[in-house]
Amino acid sequence: MPYKHLPLRYLLPVIALLAIGHSSNLLADISDINGELDKCSKTHNYDPKQESQLGANELGNNERDFLECVYTGIREALIPKALIPDDYKYLISQHKQMTNAVEKGEMTRQQRKARVQELLGKIKSNEVNESERRIQDLSAKRDQFLRSRERMLKRNPRMF
Repeated sequence: MPYKHLPLRYLLPVIALLAIGHSSNLLADISDINGELDKCSKTHNYDPKQESQLGANELGNNERDFLECVYTGIREALIPKALIPDDYKYLISQHKQMTNAVEKGEMTRQQRKARVQELLGKIKSNEVNESERRIQDLSAKRDQFLRSRERMLKRNPRMF
């Protein structure tokens, strides 16, 4: 059956999935960044799990190359799917600034880690809020469409 003959009630869920469905896996993608971390770790011979062996204001060998690899992974894997891409861009810029501050002795590695966790929490919250907002907008549009459809059906019952 050609799509133009399908009742719109069947098409609305498909439209909803296309409009917001890609974002439902975003939070899973954030946790899946661990695979990217492992790849970058092997590529640049840097293990972030060994940072406890470093001083509070010391960067590890190859840490900057490792971080650039992680930033690239975020740009390529998360930002294109993000509901609020600027949050991730901000995270990257802040992380670069904080890494410079660690190296200069203006911030400790632990402070940087805590701040990153705070930023990730805000990103998650913002993404959830934006997703909910889009769902509400879509629901309102669906309701408006159904009301409009009902009015048209009253005028011309054979229309649909």
